[in-house]
Amino acid sequence: MSGSPDELISAPIAIGGKGAGRSEMTGTSGAFSLDGRSYLRSYEEQVSINYESIDINYDRPEKQEKRELGDTKVEDVKAQLSEGIMGYFKTKTCYDSINTSTQVVVIDVNLPLRTAFISALENKVSFGVLWNSSTETYVGLMTVTDYINILLRTRTTSESIVDLQNNNIDRWMDYPWVKERRKEFASVRMDHEVYDAVLLLQKNKISHVPLMSHAAEVVSVLTYPGILSLALERLSEVNDKDWLSLLDYSVKDLSIGVYKENMITVRLETPVHEILQLLISEEVHCLPIVDHKNRCLDVFTRSDVMHIEQGGTYDIEISLASAIQNRPRHPVFCFSPDDPLAKVMSHINKCGVTTLIAVDEEDRVCGSLSVQDIFSWLLSVEGSAT
Repeated sequence: MSGSPDELISAPIAIGGKGAGRSEMTGTSGAFSLDGRSYLRSYEEQVSINYESIDINYDRPEKQEKRELGDTKVEDVKAQLSEGIMGYFKTKTCYDSINTSTQVVVIDVNLPLRTAFISALENKVSFGVLWNSSTETYVGLMTVTDYINILLRTRTTSESIVDLQNNNIDRWMDYPWVKERRKEFASVRMDHEVYDAVLLLQKNKISHVPLMSHAAEVVSVLTYPGILSLALERLSEVNDKDWLSLLDYSVKDLSIGVYKENMITVRLETPVHEILQLLISEEVHCLPIVDHKNRCLDVFTRSDVMHIEQGGTYDIEISLASAIQNRPRHPVFCFSPDDPLAKVMSHINKCGVTTLIAVDEEDRVCGSLSVQDIFSWLLSVEGSAT
């Protein structure tokens, strides 16, 4: 790896398709500013919020009647689908899975911690690959989860966010409270099977795995959404109608996802620190934002934490309503538990998200399903490798 630490940040690696390119960063001031539609008309600190005035835009799969299971066993359906999809992954290399819009940010650990988050925000990615220029090795990933843990740390100790962010990344990595949470750097080579990458993601409970060239350079990052796109590519090539019909069973009947009455949700009045703590303790990527009727109004994801910094301040005591006032507004990407698996897979891929929220006929939250849930289910076939 060549180049000075400054060059690594001012021109982060950007992968486009099969070729490498570079993208210039804009200014790296301490303040982040994003234009977006206001969630409410006013974002003064509010004691009460008029939920009835909030416009909600739901983005759902096209309606299709599910196929009834009848006497069919779920394990038999799972085994056939796993054989078709996972078997296909054994014929494809990680090189085949590189997305044309993949971008990778590489950050030298000798730089201040704040640089990692500024570069991630400005390049619109939720993680960065850490590079140690002294040892000339990749040493890990820095993700939005690290940012959340840093914010929570400042709430329970005398350390300020400013002091922490002024530390170099390598010093931060040596803190005991960081070491106990960090995972070993895991990667796959581009000529490895996609199946191996899926196993690695599942085994290490991670969402991103760097793809390495033969020269041991990071050239891309493989994620669950990228793997899902490859699976859908496979489905488009299949002519076996009987096999394809297996995808017409509903995700709830197949036991893919989580479905229960008391799903963990948050309100616009909820303090940000409580939401961040829930994301970490429950090990979830996102939380539904609901009104007093439990209707899903929006979704707060781990990546949204990058938008709560305002004017150089990091106040996680404020309400969620205040924290997301400048965050771009998106539709609620949702589905019904009765939707067929094929429809749900296509919808996740179309929406470009990792998790969908399940809602009932009254738009009340009743579950969730992630891309990881789909692959965990496919790999849970009795006797399969883990």
